[in-house]
Amino acid sequence: MQYRKIPKTGEDISILGFGCMRLPEKRGGIDEKRAKKQLLMAIDEGVNYF
Repeated sequence: MQYRKIPKTGEDISILGFGCMRLPEKRGGIDEKRAKKQLLMAIDEGVNYF
């Protein structure tokens, strides 16, 4: 994963972000099991910008 440093804070932010507007749905609500799996996979791959 590639990161960019935020000048004011010095934090490293992943250049790839994970959008949370369209999480997987099931029966009109968020499919929490699938969404959790996707979020954890993104974290494992180094994404820290959500």
